[in-house]
Amino acid sequence: MADGLAVPLHLSLEEKTFLRFAPIGIAVAAALTGYSYYSGLHRNALQPSELVYLLLCPPSFFLMLTENASLPGQILIVTVVVLLNGCQHGTVALILGNLFYPEG
Repeated sequence: MADGLAVPLHLSLEEKTFLRFAPIGIAVAAALTGYSYYSGLHRNALQPSELVYLLLCPPSFFLMLTENASLPGQILIVTVVVLLNGCQHGTVALILGNLFYPEG
């Protein structure tokens, strides 16, 4: 393996926490965004509460910007929303971890 591609094996607890929860946030945002587009195309599909979107993916509020955006613009906005949600989930996990398990 090339030295530039090596992943550090000695991560701090905070880094591990962030790296565990950020992918969960990304998956949640991708699933909710995908279902949002699906339910927009299929009017008889189950419409979940908007509260679900705002609690699990607060950046989904920015998906309203895709309404009049071009296809590349929509892809960019959705990508940013998904990444923002991943960062948010990782950050919330860090904050909660530090509140409930402070290093002494």
